[in-house]
Amino acid sequence: MVNEMSKSVFITAYNFKRIIPDEFPDGMLEKPEDIIEYARIKNIFNQSEIDYFIKLWCAIENPGYLVKFYKNKYQASTPDIYSSYHTTPDCMELNKAYLDYTIDSQNKNIRQVVSSKIRMAFYDYTYKSTIKSGETLVFNFKENTFKSKSDEGKESYLGQIHEKLYLDVLNINKEFNFILGEMFYVVGNSGYHQYYNTSIAEMECAIKSLIDESYKFRGQNEFLSKKIANITFGEIHKLKNNKNDEVCSIWVNKYKGPLYEMISQYYWIKFNPELSIEKTLLDTLGFKPCKRCFNPKV
Repeated sequence: MVNEMSKSVFITAYNFKRIIPDEFPDGMLEKPEDIIEYARIKNIFNQSEIDYFIKLWCAIENPGYLVKFYKNKYQASTPDIYSSYHTTPDCMELNKAYLDYTIDSQNKNIRQVVSSKIRMAFYDYTYKSTIKSGETLVFNFKENTFKSKSDEGKESYLGQIHEKLYLDVLNINKEFNFILGEMFYVVGNSGYHQYYNTSIAEMECAIKSLIDESYKFRGQNEFLSKKIANITFGEIHKLKNNKNDEVCSIWVNKYKGPLYEMISQYYWIKFNPELSIEKTLLDTLGFKPCKRCFNPKV
């Protein structure tokens, strides 16, 4: 049995973003102009994204409020499998593709049993998946079709669903009185976030350097400058779905998207320099040690 966490633990990017509260008490949030490089990033990020940085900052500085909010919002309904931390970035649970689908039941025990069965049915498409982040496999069990879809929205028909998978899911659905939705999505792994003691100066330098590069890119000519000014305040996921726009693709994938992630990690590192996550934050937030990598016998 593991009594202490290792010096570094890992969670998915999906879970990382989920722990930030939507609302904070009046007077708790910092001013926007206090955000790192605010004078320049306000020309890159929209107000919702700026607000996210402020909320992230506040949440890390006020873990008591974060814990209270998280437990009230998620404890009753979040499956353990998506609320785990891991001792190694090589853990298969951390690196598998994400399976998205619906279960029409309010019974937590039933949801857990069904999700376990579905997880094993899709084993070859999740644990053994080779799809990359930004790619999605779409399974339509009503039409018995199997497609792939890119972040840009391009779809490719791959044929009918493999017979064994189709029958396994059909039988699970029958066994539990048809509580499963007809659509299943296998999404490329979102990656993990590692919390570690690193140099704040290095992080600040990296952020400033990427901002410098982004300004050089958008300042190449008047057309490019106006083009980016018109698109940059769009939501990142929507910009990534912009199909045939090369400028948009470069801007969001090389500059805006990476900057968003870097600034997010910067606040974790700045306000948690000694990795106080050890037996504190993730445990109190309801995260549990992954049974597979904390107990090798599993």
